[in-house]
Amino acid sequence: EQPAFPTQPLKCAKVGLGEADRLSAILAAMGIRMALIEHGAVARWAYRCGGCYDSNDLDVLVARTNTDQIHDALLQEGYRCDVRRTPSVDRREYFRELPPVGRFWLGVQCTPLVRNWVPAVPGLLAEDLLARSEPVGETGSLYRLRAEDMLLVCALHTSIHGYVRPPGIRLHLDVDRIVRHAKIDWAAFTAITTGLQCRRRVFLSLRLAAALFRTPIPSGCMSSLVPVD
Repeated sequence: EQPAFPTQPLKCAKVGLGEADRLSAILAAMGIRMALIEHGAVARWAYRCGGCYDSNDLDVLVARTNTDQIHDALLQEGYRCDVRRTPSVDRREYFRELPPVGRFWLGVQCTPLVRNWVPAVPGLLAEDLLARSEPVGETGSLYRLRAEDMLLVCALHTSIHGYVRPPGIRLHLDVDRIVRHAKIDWAAFTAITTGLQCRRRVFLSLRLAAALFRTPIPSGCMSSLVPVD
């Protein structure tokens, strides 16, 4: 059973996730689909615990063709575009002051994984993930990836952080919480991972979560993902 949100949710969860709902409604009116990914998606749906989420940033996935429209819309909403991390053509970062959180950052990505020093996963496309996503949230306009895609993106996200880079243990907790609280079609998950030829990276992410937290990953799935080269 998933824990309920506290009576007084942590301010970051209440304000940050509420802002995602608000922005998604604005974009939906423009015909644009926006999906939460990574830790925000875990906190919003897989493990609904406001006290377990303490971050001043969220990452969202959008189609590449919508990035200019989103840029204009965010500027109208008081956001500023700035470079918080390494510049990338696949990611834009925006911030604004949101009381009482302070500076709130929104990372807008048109690819699921953005790191300049880590190989991409050919075939893992934002458009495919968004096409399979589901409308949820307070407004019904914010989207979430299907459970198998959510787990895949989080497992690969761990890999692009080198499995140990900050935020470290939280990345493995993201994997654990999805496995424990989302309904995973393991056959579909294994098929997608194998088809994208990223078994090695996903296997290590799942194996680390299992070692750290005894994450209940089916042995059949792990056996199917064991790297063979």
